[in-house]
Amino acid sequence: MTSSGKKNSILPVLCTALLLSFTLMAPSCEIKINEVEDNSGYNFNYQGRAGVVISWDDSSVDDWYKARDLFKKYNVRCTFFVTNFCLLSEDEISKLRELQKDGHEIACHGFSHKDAVLYYVENGMDRYVLDEIKPAIDSMRAKGFSPSSFAYPFGSRNSETDEALLKYFRVLRGIVSGNKGNLYCWGRTRILLATAIDDSYHVPLDSIYSTMETASESKEVAVFYGHRIEEGTGTSPGNYATTYGRLEAILKKASQLKLEFFTASELDVRNEASAYSRNVKP
Repeated sequence: MTSSGKKNSILPVLCTALLLSFTLMAPSCEIKINEVEDNSGYNFNYQGRAGVVISWDDSSVDDWYKARDLFKKYNVRCTFFVTNFCLLSEDEISKLRELQKDGHEIACHGFSHKDAVLYYVENGMDRYVLDEIKPAIDSMRAKGFSPSSFAYPFGSRNSETDEALLKYFRVLRGIVSGNKGNLYCWGRTRILLATAIDDSYHVPLDSIYSTMETASESKEVAVFYGHRIEEGTGTSPGNYATTYGRLEAILKKASQLKLEFFTASELDVRNEASAYSRNVKP
C-alpha cells in the first residue's frame, strides 16, 4: 500500500553496489532467539496496559522531523519504519538520530521496498533475506541504528515470511484493511496488524476513535500506520499523507483516553526482550 517502491525508479542502479558489498562483507545479523511457544517466557508486567502504536512507513524523514513539536505536545513516541536507507542524506540520518533521542524507534521497512511474498515466491526465501533483509539491517547498523522491528512493504506477508523474519526481528508489522483486526493482545503474538490513518485511505476518525476506546476498555493496544505528515487535505489519489489536523485529533483522543504510546518493539514482552523495553512499573 505504500508508495516508495513505485517512486524510486533509480533505486536499483544506486543501490546495487551497496547490496553486493553488504552481502559480501557483513556477518550474519540473525538474532539467536528461539520463539516462545507458551506463556512461561513472557513478562506480564506489561499485561493490562491499554495503549496505541503510531507508526510511519517509507522515508519521509523531513516530514517526520517537522512534526517533533506535535509529538512532544502529546508525549508521543512513534515507530519510524525506514526503507531505502542507502538513499538517505547525512542530514536525514542526523534527523533520525534526533528522533531516536526523543524516544522514538527507528525500525526497518526493507532495503528497497520489495513485496516480501512476491519476491520469495519468485526467488526463494534465502534470496529474499539476502537481498532485502540483511542489507537493510546492515546499512542501518553502519549508521548507528539497531532495528528490532520490521514493517512489511505493501503489508504483504504470510506465515512463511513471518517464520523467516522472526529470526531477525522481535516484532513484525503488517496491515489490515478498514479498522478491524488492529488490536494487539499482550503476549499472544509478535505479529502486529495496523490500520492506515493517512487521509487518502478515508478511514473515518470516528472509526479510529472507536478502536482506541475498545483498546482502553479491553486493555489492548491499537496499532496504526501512516506515511508522510503534511498540511493540506492529503486526499488526492496516491498521496500517502496524514494531515496535521487529522493527526492531532487522533493524538488528542488517545491522550484523553489515557492510552500509553508504545513503540513497536515494546510489544515483544518476552523476558529476553527486556533490554529493548521501557522500564515501566505495573
